This record gives sequence, C-alpha cells and structure tokens, in this order.
Amino acid sequence: MKTLFLAAWLGFSSYGYGADELDKGTKILIKRNCGMCHNPLVRLGGLNLMDQETVMTKKALMINAIESGRMPKYRPDFKDTDDGQKLLDQLKAL
Repeated sequence: MKTLFLAAWLGFSSYGYGADELDKGTKILIKRNCGMCHNPLVRLGGLNLMDQETVMTKKALMINAIESGRMPKYRPDFKDTDDGQKLLDQLKAL
C-alpha cells in the first residue's frame, strides 16, 4: 500500500508521466504537423489527432503514414526532418 501511494505521489500515475500519456512535445508536434487536417472540426479521414485517445489507438497508422511519406500531405520529406524524426521516435516510444 505504501508503495502504491508513493508511486502516485511521485507522479507516475499523473498526467504526462505514464507510458500511455502524450508529453507536451509530442502534442506540439502533432498539432503543428497534423492539426490542420486532423482536428475536432475538420477530422479528415475521420481522425481527430488532437484527441489523445485517438493518437494512442492510431499510433501504428500514424507511424506508417509518416514513414511512407503519405503524411503530412504535401510534405513527403517530413520523415527526414528533425520534427519528423522526433515525432516518429515519440510515437514509437508509446
């Protein structure tokens, strides 16, 4: 019981620290590179990538789309940019 309380107190179960949480840097990269087309209002392809649960369930699809150069649209070289590599690394770490 003390261990569980200590882990919760240290923040392992709080926002941003769990393996199933998106950190601020990942959210910024997704918003900057995916948000124009995949937001709550537009939802191209039925995806709202501003929603953490959607990102968590669709991360494999996102990784494939970025690595293949299909996403973001009109930026087939995105995977070779610093932002592209950071986003891929962060998605693969989830």
